[in-house]
Amino acid sequence: MKFINFADEYYILILILPPHSTYHLQPLDIGLFSPLASAYTTELNNLMHNSLGMVSMSKRFFWSLFHPAWKQSFIEKNIVSAFEKTGIFPFNLESSFYY
Repeated sequence: MKFINFADEYYILILILPPHSTYHLQPLDIGLFSPLASAYTTELNNLMHNSLGMVSMSKRFFWSLFHPAWKQSFIEKNIVSAFEKTGIFPFNLESSFYY
């Protein structure tokens, strides 16, 4: 009850997803993580190519490779598309999980 009271006090809506439905209801999985993975792979490949394979990936390279991939992937077009594909917004019964 403490959690529910906290959520209520701070106007937080608690959402319980039906079992085995997260793939259909998570826009990030549907339309954003795949482009992010592809863009990050491209950044890694460019690093390896430009260094002639003489560099190994380390934590210090992560942000300089990840940030451009993030900026390329998490754009308005992809975000809107992800919500449309799941049928969440605008609500589309034909493309939603429950159809």
